[in-house]
Amino acid sequence: MKEWKLQPGQDIGMPVSAKSVTFDYDPEGYIVRCAHCDESLLVGYRPDPEVLINNIKCDTCGRFSRFDETPSQRP
Repeated sequence: MKEWKLQPGQDIGMPVSAKSVTFDYDPEGYIVRCAHCDESLLVGYRPDPEVLINNIKCDTCGRFSRFDETPSQRP
């Protein structure tokens, strides 16, 4: 699985809590990591153009990370 470390975000707009995100697990998807504490926020996540998440709140450190447009391609 590839890793996608997010960028630091701010508590603006409509932030989403990581624990509230539901998605179809994809074994070829991403492990999405918090920009601040490196905790795994989502595992097996595949970006969906129909569902746009801008800011996500980490359930571990409580800080915000933002999705950028280009996920990392690290395996």
